[in-house]
Amino acid sequence: METVKDSLSLNQNLADVAESRTVFQPLSWVGMEQIEAPILWNGYTLNAKLDAGVSLTHKNQRGIHMSRIYEILNQELFSKNWSTNIVNRILDQILFSQTNKAKESITDKASLRMRLTVPMKTRSLISNLEGFRQYPLELLFEKKMNSKISLILSTVITYSSTCPASAALSLQLNESLDRFTATPHAQRSTAEILLQLNQIEDLDLEKYFSELVFSIEKALGTPVQTLVKREDEQQFAKLNAENLMFCEDAARRISAAIKLSNNILEYSVKVNHFESLHPHNAVSFVTEKL
Repeated sequence: METVKDSLSLNQNLADVAESRTVFQPLSWVGMEQIEAPILWNGYTLNAKLDAGVSLTHKNQRGIHMSRIYEILNQELFSKNWSTNIVNRILDQILFSQTNKAKESITDKASLRMRLTVPMKTRSLISNLEGFRQYPLELLFEKKMNSKISLILSTVITYSSTCPASAALSLQLNESLDRFTATPHAQRSTAEILLQLNQIEDLDLEKYFSELVFSIEKALGTPVQTLVKREDEQQFAKLNAENLMFCEDAARRISAAIKLSNNILEYSVKVNHFESLHPHNAVSFVTEKL
């Protein structure tokens, strides 16, 4: 199989209009977005979208070598078992590949952004029936020349929220009339999570992500369900009554769960309650360095 190094040697005598004697303004990032890529994740082949590119810092370089980046991804990542260490190696190769004919580097930083949807098995609350949830996951890897690799992870977790004020008012009305006349308003809600991780060498991302999702859903107490029977629906109603929360409460619960991890430099949480009472949303946001 032809490697990137082979490709570089084969193209030495071909015209390259990317190089010039003109002095160009440096660019922070140049590359490709929405690269279609099959990615292996926990035994599944997922259809991911990748953004891959580099900074352009050489003063006489008009453009980068995009095909070299794609070649590296094709050889090292597509449909292969991968890890954070392999991504680290890929970014090193991308940095090495971006040289001019004089063997001078034209970049000082490479990045790889992966967008995928991760399937996870779920079980119903009482009947123990199996279903599947799909969790969006975005991973942004960056590496500067001769530096450590960094990772920012983001996801969205969906749950149910029942308003404490509405629950109290409904209970008051039901008790005064001695019959069931009112129900508290509840809504599907989302938590947008972003984490900047501290140490990612040898990090098992598949395990880390599943544990992160589990810990946040446990803290909220009301993750949405897949297959349910009547006994599961009744239990879900019970869990909502036991976990009444404003958007402020949800943000604090998630923050407390995140801070149990010792591998996070900084995090942010945005909570969205898509209210059934109002045509607008209730939102809370928190960001913190650890």
